[in-house]
Amino acid sequence: MLLAAVTTVLWAITSEVSAATATRFEGIPSVGVLYTHSPKKHMCTGAVVASKPGNMIITAAHCMRGDGKHLRFAPGYHDGSTPYGTYPVTGAYIHNEWNKTFSINHDYAILTLGNATINGRSVTVQKMTGGNKIDFSPSYKNVVKVFGYNLNEEKPMRCTTSTYRAGEGQLGFNCGPFRAGTSGSVFMTKYSNKKMLGTIVGNIGGWQGGGCSDSTSYSAKYSSGLNRVFDEASNSTGKTDCGWVVRGGAPKYC
Repeated sequence: MLLAAVTTVLWAITSEVSAATATRFEGIPSVGVLYTHSPKKHMCTGAVVASKPGNMIITAAHCMRGDGKHLRFAPGYHDGSTPYGTYPVTGAYIHNEWNKTFSINHDYAILTLGNATINGRSVTVQKMTGGNKIDFSPSYKNVVKVFGYNLNEEKPMRCTTSTYRAGEGQLGFNCGPFRAGTSGSVFMTKYSNKKMLGTIVGNIGGWQGGGCSDSTSYSAKYSSGLNRVFDEASNSTGKTDCGWVVRGGAPKYC
């Protein structure tokens, strides 16, 4: 009972952080949508991460089921346009605790992508968009830019806000509306308006599947666990039958 009371108080304290308002815009090259048949019917958000293979993105683990190879990624998507091409998912990499228990502390996934053909050339996604660094040990307090796509909307949302320590050791921020479809949306520090790239310190997911309120969102706190997942994905390039079979059916918290 004491633990429950402490947790309740902690959520109450963090929920008092003032909320910002997100706005729609044309998008940035490295953040895009995951979809099955048409990018207009996107279901989650992902972002290109800097890697030697140049073919990796990050999203939420709860966006995944199976091997992920039924999905495609469209970076910079807006208004029916895919200006940087579309890329097939070739592998999904998660922490084993997600498959075991749907651990909210491991609600992240690294996906590997095949190339796209642009102007007759086979290119990696990172070649087209650049890649964002990942901070594998971020602090709780950060000033961040958040980018994500609400379900059934043709333009992404963006917000500048501050993160805080939420309950269960999660990273939280108050800004909205970030609704269904924004799972996987990244929190970036050190964002460069010129390069349109930054350092990723979180992604919408974790507690309550990312949040039950449009104005408050959460992320698993990154750690060495994500670093191991990243390394596994990075070392898989060129191998066949790579990646995990991700357990579907994550609990619906809201």
